[in-house]
Amino acid sequence: MATAAKAQVPAGRSVGAATHFVGGTAGGVAGILLAYPLDTLKVRMQTAGAGVGLGGCAAAMFRDEGVRGFYKGLLSPIAGVAFIKAVAFGSNGFFQECLQRRGNPGRKLNLWELALASFSSGVVTSFVVAPFERVKCTVQANPGKYSGVLEATKSIVAREGVSKGLFRGTAVTILREGPSYGFYFMTYDAVKQWMNCHYNGPPPAYALALSGGLAGVMCWVPIYPIDVVKTRIQADNAYNGFVDCARKSYQKEGAGVFFRGLSATVLRSFPMHATVFCTYELTIKLLTDVSL
Repeated sequence: MATAAKAQVPAGRSVGAATHFVGGTAGGVAGILLAYPLDTLKVRMQTAGAGVGLGGCAAAMFRDEGVRGFYKGLLSPIAGVAFIKAVAFGSNGFFQECLQRRGNPGRKLNLWELALASFSSGVVTSFVVAPFERVKCTVQANPGKYSGVLEATKSIVAREGVSKGLFRGTAVTILREGPSYGFYFMTYDAVKQWMNCHYNGPPPAYALALSGGLAGVMCWVPIYPIDVVKTRIQADNAYNGFVDCARKSYQKEGAGVFFRGLSATVLRSFPMHATVFCTYELTIKLLTDVSL
């Protein structure tokens, strides 16, 4: 079966966990390098006041900070994204294999089984994502305050400790990552299988890119309001949890606050995740010497 966490392999060949990890690492790094400037814009728009649009935010950043402003905090996701994507792709493959062992080996998982595996991978990944995004959001939302991620990390730990500082927002990260990865892997798998039906053999690279791009969009749009709250909690200590942040944000800025930055997110998600999955599949091919 071709799944979101498994490249197509000939009968009798399998992709091991280490290969999934390496493929996820390569895909994650390639994707973040491509799309990071738009991620910075997303965070700035989510934490800014009302009335800040994508074009205005980008112009103001370029005027005040130059090109380097768009890459503030890059070290944190680059350092963490390799492990994050390795955990995401590896755990999704692991959970799928566990579910497959419940029936006939090699059988196709049904929709609910795919959803369970994808959701579970998101929960596991949350514990890796939370501290890295805490640092990233802090740096991005406070331009000029920190010289880099190392200073920001030291400052967070000194003020708040590890569990209440670096891991601030872990609960809401789980609330986001579970369904997000569910949509992510399920969309990729569904579109890829649909593509398989239209080609005599494995789909070409542009079909994989389309599958990955759509998966990237679908992993964000349904859960975006949750991400806005998560970003605000991690970037600002003024909130006492998810409900408090959501209530105060709504009272001050209205319902539109929960969709602020969505345009930047969608704009970056398609090319980023098209790159992630294409690089992942290519890496799997190179490592296992099989056709995509």
